[in-house]
Amino acid sequence: IKEGSVEIEAFGNQNLRIPYPAVMAVYEGKKSINMVHTYARNHSLIELEENNAITQARESCWTIKPNFEKIYFYDNNGISYFVKDPNLFKNKNILIAGGGDSALDWTIELSNIASSLTLIHRRNEFRGALDSVEKVQELKNKNKIKLITPSEVVSLIGDKKLEAVEIKAEDSENLTLDVDHFIPLFGLTPKLGPINDWGLEIEKNSIKVDNSLDYQTNIPGVFAIGDINTYPGKLKLILCGFHEAAMMCQSAYKIINPDKKFVLKYTTVSGVSGFDGTVKKANLPVRKSID
Repeated sequence: IKEGSVEIEAFGNQNLRIPYPAVMAVYEGKKSINMVHTYARNHSLIELEENNAITQARESCWTIKPNFEKIYFYDNNGISYFVKDPNLFKNKNILIAGGGDSALDWTIELSNIASSLTLIHRRNEFRGALDSVEKVQELKNKNKIKLITPSEVVSLIGDKKLEAVEIKAEDSENLTLDVDHFIPLFGLTPKLGPINDWGLEIEKNSIKVDNSLDYQTNIPGVFAIGDINTYPGKLKLILCGFHEAAMMCQSAYKIINPDKKFVLKYTTVSGVSGFDGTVKKANLPVRKSID
């Protein structure tokens, strides 16, 4: 297995090393792992080997990746789709591609430790926080970073690992840039992946739920909340997601604990319970008469 793989505990099976980052879930077959759900790859079939058994794994990717042939060869081998440990990029030649907040924020952050940093975007305009845009402009003015816009990467170069990229810039010849790390930050795209096979009622790539009660799907005990669900009048707002989560948790508690009575209390009264069993409460108002 190539360097940079991650190790996970797969539901009681012996540890399996998977050379792709950001494992979301692993589904267990009768004898071996038969499905792996990751962030870092597009839809495709891959093979995983555990002991002597080869199993097919279907995956769902949320990261939008550049469309290059054999791009998977460079995964964790020069190309990263997120920054887990900034120290890995210390004293390295870095190329960041993107025009949103993630590209701007990591340009600002990594410019302090990189040997060189180049930011490219297919447009001249960036869609991010004004403060971040101004900071990147300042870094460019101080020659701490190189900015090439509008431009895009058209090819990857390297036999064993990523060594350089070819960049196509508007109104100029293609240029070759030596890089140690290429970080494309093009955003995320939701895909249902294996959930498509669960028998859920799907409408336009979203899961239909009963919003009149608790956001259950057509399968009892299976809920869907947040951007993944749909119902009449659906609004994709964080506020709505909080509401859906609260209603879902009430119903799920009754399913998990059918013999227990749940008494709803405000967190300002009951406090907030942690996973370690501790309870944190806000300071109660002082009760004292005023003379």
